[in-house]
Amino acid sequence: MTLALQRVAVSLGEGYVSGLNAVIGGVVLAANELGCAAVGIHDGFDGLLEPARYRDGGVVPLSRDSVERLFGAPNAILGTACTDPFHVRRVDADNVVGEVDRSRELIDALQAARIDAVISVVGARGLTIAFKLAQLGVTMVCVPMSVENHVGMTSLSFGFNTALSFVTDALESAREGPDRCGAI
Repeated sequence: MTLALQRVAVSLGEGYVSGLNAVIGGVVLAANELGCAAVGIHDGFDGLLEPARYRDGGVVPLSRDSVERLFGAPNAILGTACTDPFHVRRVDADNVVGEVDRSRELIDALQAARIDAVISVVGARGLTIAFKLAQLGVTMVCVPMSVENHVGMTSLSFGFNTALSFVTDALESAREGPDRCGAI
């Protein structure tokens, strides 16, 4: 089965790991190679569910020029969140907190934004949400993200190698020299 993709979106799940901007850059470069436009969704899916909160309407165009400035940036430019569109908290007129299913609104917003596929960089909880959205017809590609490498069915999650390298370097530094003491 071949998909005719015109526009792909990047969505970042909950939590920051080093290199998220590099993933965004990789998506944009790959999309350009395939002749697709790339956009970013602010704060997970919040940019589509709550567009009035964002100056640019919650979806930002991403180009080769815009992502060149990302490499080395200290935080994720799109923001991270893991709002579950199937269980969104709402406060009613009586100040009672409840949950509503906004998945249909999200799918409608994806269609209105002409987004053909979503590339989500997510942890275990986000993978569950992405799976449910895929069951409803959303074309999803997931990049597993976890510093702890605890995403099931993946051999290596994005973020784990960075954390492992940092700890290894710290241990090596603590080992060097007889007068070194460190807490890791």
